[in-house]
Amino acid sequence: LRDLWLPAYQAKQLTFGGNKAHEEFALKAVKSPLALKALTDQVKAGWQSMETRLNALNLLAATAGPEELTALFTGTFPPDMQPKILAAIARCTRERGVKPSGDLAKVKRWFDAPSEATATEAMLLAGLWKLEPLRPDLEKLAGDGKRSAVDALALLGSPAAAEFLKGLGSS
Repeated sequence: LRDLWLPAYQAKQLTFGGNKAHEEFALKAVKSPLALKALTDQVKAGWQSMETRLNALNLLAATAGPEELTALFTGTFPPDMQPKILAAIARCTRERGVKPSGDLAKVKRWFDAPSEATATEAMLLAGLWKLEPLRPDLEKLAGDGKRSAVDALALLGSPAAAEFLKGLGSS
């Protein structure tokens, strides 16, 4: 059946009548890279409505592999979409242990994003991914009062991060 509906889905001619549960079930069932690529393209498409993009992003969070996450992680998105992208990537890591490929330390580029939501999600990803090389950056931000940096250091869980947090708590 996949050969009947997947091409129509990729061409955006099949929408499952707007029923996201049916769409998610079908995409999980086929486990097709083509279906995941179609979802990734929907999220990246600036002309799609925010609702369509968020629905595709939620489906990706439940089904994406490293390739799709890498496309999202390295993609460029409007400021209102970026924190949602990072949150979905974090969800993939937390729920299924899946991460983008490549240099994850590039998440640092969002630590000083104008959007507080983007900066928060980026710091939390650094902790979730156990990016010890970014610990000094997180410590500086935590020392400056950034709560999300404190949370990221707790997620990092290294002895050095724990020592810093102890010192922060006693000061």
